[in-house]
Amino acid sequence: MPSGLPEAALEDLSRQLTGISRNGLFNLLKFKEHRKEPLAAADLAPLKARWVEQECPGLIEFLPPRLNLDALHGQEALKRHLRQNVALWRQDQTELIPMGYLISGPVGTGKTFLVKCLAGEAGVPVVVLKNFRDKWYGSTGRQPGKDLPDPQGAGSMLCVHR
Repeated sequence: MPSGLPEAALEDLSRQLTGISRNGLFNLLKFKEHRKEPLAAADLAPLKARWVEQECPGLIEFLPPRLNLDALHGQEALKRHLRQNVALWRQDQTELIPMGYLISGPVGTGKTFLVKCLAGEAGVPVVVLKNFRDKWYGSTGRQPGKDLPDPQGAGSMLCVHR
């Protein structure tokens, strides 16, 4: 390949660029060229998040990780378990951890806060899926699977449905 990058690096870059428009990538490259900065992998995640939010207005929101499990008071056994799972995930031993967590409970009990803390611990964004339904039965034709872009190549994230 004329790029001078190893094939593994090209495959990783290709995965990270999945879903980003040519125009969005071109603008990012021009911006980096203007600032005389190299393009880094960390530059692609915010671009991809903006693209997905623009494609699905009012349906999805990306929240950057700002908290970690230290912000959660109490629940020491739960925090220990979640930290073990994050460590296994970082070691790419995903067969030893659950594919996801279903967190349920009454309004105001800290479910979303827990997910934000877990996302910060793992260093991944929280994807908030907003209300796909209307208050009147049958009044909306939205089908969430059709409204959202293909998540292939999106990387790791935690999802919250409100």
